[in-house]
Amino acid sequence: RLPEEFAQLPLIRALVGQMDWLAGDNASAIAELQAAVRGFRDQPNPPADWLARSVLADALFATGRVDELDEVVRGWDDPTVEGAGALAPATVAYAAVVFAAYARREESDRLAAGANAHPAAAFLQPLEALRLAFRDAPPGELDAIIERLDAADVEMERYDPLTRRAHVLGMTAGITCERGYPERALRLWQRIREMGGAGVLPGLLDATHTWCALFHAQAGRLAEAEAELSQYRGRETGHWNFVATLVPAVIASLRGDAAETVTTAERAIASVEGGPISFKCWLAGDLVPPLVAVGHPGRAGQAIEWGLEQLDRDLPGPSGRLPRSRMLGLRAWLRHLDGDPEGSDADLRACFDEAGEVVRFTLRREWSRLEPLIWDALEREALDPEPVFEQISRALPEGVQLVPFLDHPNPAARRAALEPAVRSGDPGAVGRLRRLAEDGDSEFAPAASSALERLAVSMPALGFEVLGGFAVRRGSWRATESDWARPIDPRLVRFLLVNAGQPVAEDLIFEALWPGREASGARRSLQVAVSRARQVLDPPGSDSSVIESGGQSYRLTIEDDHQVDANRFTTAAESALARGTDDPLPLLEGARSLWTGEPLPEERYADWAASYRERLIDQYIGVLTGLCELHEQRGDHLDAADSARELVALDPLNEAGHRALMIAYSRTGRRGHALRQYLECRRALVDALGVEPAEDTARLQARILAGEAV
Repeated sequence: RLPEEFAQLPLIRALVGQMDWLAGDNASAIAELQAAVRGFRDQPNPPADWLARSVLADALFATGRVDELDEVVRGWDDPTVEGAGALAPATVAYAAVVFAAYARREESDRLAAGANAHPAAAFLQPLEALRLAFRDAPPGELDAIIERLDAADVEMERYDPLTRRAHVLGMTAGITCERGYPERALRLWQRIREMGGAGVLPGLLDATHTWCALFHAQAGRLAEAEAELSQYRGRETGHWNFVATLVPAVIASLRGDAAETVTTAERAIASVEGGPISFKCWLAGDLVPPLVAVGHPGRAGQAIEWGLEQLDRDLPGPSGRLPRSRMLGLRAWLRHLDGDPEGSDADLRACFDEAGEVVRFTLRREWSRLEPLIWDALEREALDPEPVFEQISRALPEGVQLVPFLDHPNPAARRAALEPAVRSGDPGAVGRLRRLAEDGDSEFAPAASSALERLAVSMPALGFEVLGGFAVRRGSWRATESDWARPIDPRLVRFLLVNAGQPVAEDLIFEALWPGREASGARRSLQVAVSRARQVLDPPGSDSSVIESGGQSYRLTIEDDHQVDANRFTTAAESALARGTDDPLPLLEGARSLWTGEPLPEERYADWAASYRERLIDQYIGVLTGLCELHEQRGDHLDAADSARELVALDPLNEAGHRALMIAYSRTGRRGHALRQYLECRRALVDALGVEPAEDTARLQARILAGEAV
């Protein structure tokens, strides 16, 4: 609505460019922002100028126009720029991130050194963490990257003037996947979405749908992947969102649509031409499984060769050893499928040799594909078992994946797998060891007998998880759905677990699990379910059972309360809430850290589990309430808000929690958030109970509305 003569003012063009950028139109944004920067030479306005430049750097990154960054940061250290505050060094630090992403290390290091020497460098650490992530991921320094990103996230949770926390979390998700933990990466992207408008750019918020769709699709969850992708609006164009072109290929392969898979795969590769090398490597590797799934291994091989060419050009030698090891491992898999054992063995050896100790990340990430190759190569004696199993043990320290190798035809492989397999706690290892104790390999049989004896006295204790979902563990072994013969079997274990190790009469079990069935039929079903559950819970050949029976009752024997995660939480919560110490904060935080989610969500609507679940939830509410009060007393309003948010999410009808969150918001200057929280409180109470908020809550809202201190 401004008159036309205002449209060419640099300030207006900068605003238009920023709006185009927020809308995802990077090409238009670049044109407007570059014009604005030129205009600011004649009409100096350092804060507006460098804000425009910082946005311009991001748009150039998205479109691959990296060579234009030098002009963007030119003159950043000129004394006349002081009026821009931290914006100038922040723009330079971000340009260093971009150069690192494009493997232009010298330029990246030079700019980062300049930015980090600036007085405002303390605010730039999140950008430095991002830069080092791009720089150090290809050589495989993933553990150090995660430490830096986690530290940056903790700092930005308190103060994020550059609104880059979501970017840091997104990078953390990417590195987490590279380390071989896709489900953790999925949860991180979901966490970014939950942040909503709290400093998350619209394009990045939109991109969470594509990343979540990718991880669902790669796990075979077609419906969830399609639901996520249907919410994607394509708000940003450019290399940043390369995964938006990758997901359709993975989804098409799940549907069995070969033509669509190939077409979208080619489109995906074209989309990252000119983009960062890390994006190219990720995409090339992730296209291989879907192309193979629809019968196009040759096209998958072309994707691998393309990725290796990019690596050899941009990241030769050790600088690109992690993505190269993944490419070689996947090519070994393709040659294995093609019936080329010599070629497969050669690539597999190169995969280990090229990566060195960081091959553990490739092994964890691609284990389902590499396991049969490694098995066959060991059988052909094409690999040395000792160093191979040393690396596998580092990649998969839980050891359960190595239990099958106790049956390997190569005695040297069996010997190398023995110790990590025994440490796993997998009950299946016991049966294998018994067979191996009679092994024809005279050198191996004594080792198996010795391991069996050690295992008999040092078998890891059985552990039960109820917080966040039911699970049974022994050491690093975890019972999977396939271990339970019928769904009623784990349900029986949950019922006995809820009864805290006390004998439970048969008729109570019948009423809970087989209501309405005649006693004789219910008894037969119970006996069969107990027998099947024992096969999961008890080690093979055990003289006693975890499920004891006698006198028409059953009991789950729990020797140590710490075998159950809920019991560990309860002990910690009771100690923290007793307030028998001068500083209860560490105890409260410790109890909070043990809470991993809703108790027994599988039994959310079971009457027999209701009191057990409610008791645990009430204890956690007490912990959160104690944390809110303590943080407020100490003036730690951000921490108080964090605890109060979780309290309200857990119990939306908890008015005290809503008031605590309103106060914390108000005391940190977020008056609008505080007033919106009152509306959330009122909506929850009216919808669920048909009542208005209490007088204390309404009075607090009135004081905040009036601008009074609370």
